[in-house]
Order: sequence, then C-alpha cells, then structure tokens
Amino acid sequence: MSTDDTGNAAERYLRLLGRPAGSGGTATKDAEAARSFSVRTRGADERRPETAVSLPQAAVSDKVARLRDRLVREERQRPRDFETMTLTARAIVREAENGLQKLRLEGPEADLTTSERIGLEAIVETDGSRPSLSFDGGQLVVGDADLGEWNYVIAHHRERIESAAASVGRINLDGTQCGTGFSFGDGRVLTNRHVLQLIAEQNDDGRWRLRGNATIDFGAGLRPEPAHIFKIVSGPIVAGDDRIDPLRIDFQKDDYAVLQCEASGAGSFPSPLVPETDPGHIIVSRAVYAIGFPGEPIRGRYPFEVLARLFDYTFGVKRFSPGEIDTTPGTEGDDIHRTVMGYDSTTLPGSSGSAVIDVDASKARVIGLHFAGWDKGNYAHALAASHIRDELEDRGIPYPTAPSG
Repeated sequence: MSTDDTGNAAERYLRLLGRPAGSGGTATKDAEAARSFSVRTRGADERRPETAVSLPQAAVSDKVARLRDRLVREERQRPRDFETMTLTARAIVREAENGLQKLRLEGPEADLTTSERIGLEAIVETDGSRPSLSFDGGQLVVGDADLGEWNYVIAHHRERIESAAASVGRINLDGTQCGTGFSFGDGRVLTNRHVLQLIAEQNDDGRWRLRGNATIDFGAGLRPEPAHIFKIVSGPIVAGDDRIDPLRIDFQKDDYAVLQCEASGAGSFPSPLVPETDPGHIIVSRAVYAIGFPGEPIRGRYPFEVLARLFDYTFGVKRFSPGEIDTTPGTEGDDIHRTVMGYDSTTLPGSSGSAVIDVDASKARVIGLHFAGWDKGNYAHALAASHIRDELEDRGIPYPTAPSG
C-alpha cells in the first residue's frame, strides 16, 4: 500500500508507473526483464539510484484504458451489483486519471489526495506493476492477468514460488482468520506477536493461554481442497517482549513469535522455509515477493469496494504479491533494533506474518517477516538482522538452515 507522506507516495507511483526519461517503449521483453532482475537481485547499492522518470500522456491514456477495461469485465461478472459497480468503477477511473495527470505534470512533488491514491493503487494492481495472484490446489492462478515484468519471474521461478507457498499457512482461531505464519522448523511456525495476541492471552506471570482452537492451515486456496491443518499448542516458544498495538506501527518493538504445533495433523508438516542470514543481501530495489493471506479490510479504515475489486472479492486465500525492497534495516527513524525493512508489495490485514522471499535465490530464502502494511507502506523484520536465531539457539532449538548438498 502507499505511504502516508504524499511526496513519498508520488515518488513511488512515478517509479512504478513511469519510465526512465528518454527510454523506448513501455513493454518489458524477457531479455530486458532478465537484465533488470539480474541487477535488482545481485547489485550492491544501498540506495535507490536517482533516475529521472517521465510519465508521457500516451502512457496515462493507456493505463486509464486498461483500468477501465478491467473494471468493465468485473462489472459483467457481477450483474446483481451492476449499478453499484458501475458508479464505483467510474469514480475509480476518474480519480486514477486525475492522479496520473498530477504525476505527469508535477512529478515527485505532486500532492495526491486519498481518492487519487486509491485510483493509482487500482492502476498499480491492474497494469502488472504490483499484482496479487491467488493459489488453487497449490498452483499460481495466472489466467489473463497483466503481469508486466513479473511474467519473467513467474516463467522462471514458478516451481520455486509454489514450493515455498506450500510452507505458508493461515492462522485461525475457531475457524476465523487471525493472520499468516510459515513453517520454521519441526512443527514450528513463525508469525507476529500481534497475531499471537489474537489467539492467546498472556497472564500476569508472563505465561500464555490459548483462547480457543488455534490452528494453521497450509492449504486455504481458492477452492475447497484437502486441508493441511495443524493444531497450535500452548504459548509461544519465543516472542517479542512488548505488547503490540495492531493499529499503530511501532518500529521500537519486536513483532515476532515462534509457535509450536502438534506433530500430527493432515499429512506431514511442511518443510521449513530457510531464512536469509546475510544482511548484505537486504538491498534497496532487490526484487522480493510476499506469500500470505490478505484478509477482509477493516470497514471504515479501507476503501472496501476498491480493495475488494482488486482482490476479486476473495479474501483469506493464499496469495503471491511481488515487489521490491524500499528501505534497509536501521534507516527508519525509530528502528532502534535495526531490524526493519520496507518493501512495496500489495498487502492487507491478514497478511501479518507473511514470508517475504528473495526472488533470485537459488532456493527460496526468507528475507523478512511482514508485520505491518496498512497506510504507512509495508514493513518486515529482516531475519538476517533479527534476534530470533539467538533466542531459539539459547533454548537449544535449531534455527532453519539450508540442507547440505
């Protein structure tokens, strides 16, 4: 999602929707994408390069037309809501065009309204800049989605993405979604402390007690499928020390928790995802993707009709959301532990606990643990800089590592 600072938001949208000044056509060919991702996954620069970006009128017209076509298709699929959908679609297209014109004329100094930023988010999702794809039966659902340069990623890394996704699950309490988690060892799951707070309560003596039937479902695709559900037992193995306010982003608190699941469940416990251990790999502009379960927006805080349309009215299912690293640990003002990284994939509440994974690693490496992504951008704890490894090893619990050979 976009940032609260309108100047930063304008810069982000120009970067995503514009093109370098003096460049050729807007289409990204496979060879060009290959070079682009080679630079973005192997480069050593810590700061995003200063590149002049333009947004020609032809590009504005093309993006508005694509958004209009996408929304028209959505309207036709929901005849019962046709009138409401039509009014909403017209408003989205109008505000998107207003926002694009501001970017074209004013550049990174554009003062974007909330409505214009909503329209630009619609553009970003529908033109392939920052898509969000669901899974069905463990496989990515691509369909006729416009994926732009991400076509290259899916074409060359699809098997690895789907393998990583099998280790990411939806955390539920009595069947209600609370967040996301991913396999982090033998029967262990890594998620956020604020997700833990939804499924358990902490007594005055520091012990945790589960509120009900807490589970993690590693299936949860678009259609009903054999469940891969494991029961979460007792309190966390390790967790951040301080209570988290889920409605406030606080970089001074460690928002993580490692939970223990029952060994028995529906099949074998998924293989653990391997965390990145080299802080030098956390580089601005590096291509990453989040796998998690974006949930239904909180009414009154999110433009429900817009986000519902972007997510095809389907919440709580496993999704692949690509993007790039925006900021590195220690660069956010209040990041006293120097663990917070920013990135720009499309997320929603429910994405909390998602795995943020490096696109280019020969085997999936989890760069970060997503903990916030509402209207201040997306943030994750960089695992290579976190205290989780030390805490687990102090308790004699092995930290996930890549298999030898």
